[in-house]
Amino acid sequence: MTYALNIIFVGISESVVTAYGLYYKIQQFILFAAFGLRDTITPIISFSHGMRNTTRVRQGIKYVMLYTLAIMVLGLTILEIGTIPLSQVFGLSGETQDLCIQAIHIVSISFLFGGPNIAFQCVFQALDSGLESLIISVCRQFLFVIPIAWIFTHIVIANPQAIPLIWTVFPIAEFITLGIAFVLMKRK
Repeated sequence: MTYALNIIFVGISESVVTAYGLYYKIQQFILFAAFGLRDTITPIISFSHGMRNTTRVRQGIKYVMLYTLAIMVLGLTILEIGTIPLSQVFGLSGETQDLCIQAIHIVSISFLFGGPNIAFQCVFQALDSGLESLIISVCRQFLFVIPIAWIFTHIVIANPQAIPLIWTVFPIAEFITLGIAFVLMKRK
């Protein structure tokens, strides 16, 4: 995904690629916490599912959703408060710093949808639904991100004042994926 986005974003400017790359590294700290929680609770839900303990499965699903969302809200809050200092850590200035600040403010909104998507991946894996987990992963990291980024990049190239539009790719992709996750969960 990152490689494809770099190829797409370079059509706007190298500053956009740099800003995205820096934001990507910053967001990984928050996502790693959510991934760690996902990887910790998957065996618990899976074991409970194998034991046919539906009460414990439901509790596991409830807690992975709540805790993942809490991690993501905390991460969003930290990034919103620390946007400027974080962008200054990398010695950015001018257009690149402005783009990085924009990216932090806009892309971080995707945490609110991405957290539940990460939790749904855990739940599907634990409930012997690897295909559904894969679908969520592909949707949130590729299927929606790349085409929307390509379309939005062409809009920004035609109208450079619309540059914040490119950062909305991530919240949009996570939101659409969350809808798909809910549909898949209803079928479970």
